[in-house]
Amino acid sequence: IIIDQTLPTKNNYTIESIVPKSGNEIPGKWNGTNESIEASIKFLNISDPSVNGGSLRLLCEIGSDPLIANFDTLGSAISISSSDNEVGQSVTFTVPKSKIIDQVEDFGEDRIMNFRAEIVDAAGNKQTLDAADDTLFIDTAQPTIVSVESVLQSDYNVVKNGLFGIDSNVYIKVKFSENISITEGDASLVLNVASKPTILNTNLINVDSVVAVYTVKEFEQTALLAFTNINIENNGAAIRDDAGNDMAADFGNNDIPDGNRLDQTSVVK
Repeated sequence: IIIDQTLPTKNNYTIESIVPKSGNEIPGKWNGTNESIEASIKFLNISDPSVNGGSLRLLCEIGSDPLIANFDTLGSAISISSSDNEVGQSVTFTVPKSKIIDQVEDFGEDRIMNFRAEIVDAAGNKQTLDAADDTLFIDTAQPTIVSVESVLQSDYNVVKNGLFGIDSNVYIKVKFSENISITEGDASLVLNVASKPTILNTNLINVDSVVAVYTVKEFEQTALLAFTNINIENNGAAIRDDAGNDMAADFGNNDIPDGNRLDQTSVVK
């Protein structure tokens, strides 16, 4: 019988990286398009033969301070082979979304996932590694349009109603639920007239609202100007929040809260 009560050495291992995988991969964010987490544990300093045949477990907890957290096991343990147990080698965990949601207590919107790892030697002695530098902020909500209105040129916070004739400019403000950016190219507003006011790429970078200018053309008329949707000019481009959530491609006027639509907030004829 061999008695081994020596814990694995903590500074022989480090959590090298925690990254979201699939969909829009944004460092430090877990968004609605991600399908798994990859965590890499690196072997450092010296090779410890006692962990051959042992295992690694990934741990996760929700909270702003990992020092006082209660960590849950995430995914399944990985066995350590002698070929893994070499200085400079890395072992990678891949944990699918279903297990993240099921196994992490208090998983939810606007929360922070912290990570640790536990190394277990062949005798069953366990050592918990320090919390990883990498965390993941949970944001799976798609950005939306919360209002569209006609505003003053001199003050975009003031609604402007009225009757607009040929060559008149109508300043149309689109307000988003959070800061968004377009991934490439320009966009335009689709209204219930032929003209489509352009929104330049530079005006759609990290903003929570944008103003497009509609110049009334000859033969364009409507009893009440109405917004339909935003048209993205480049195929494959998207309007996206900083966590990587895309605004729904089919988001339109009917998805805006009642009372906040252009034909409700402004009287533009």
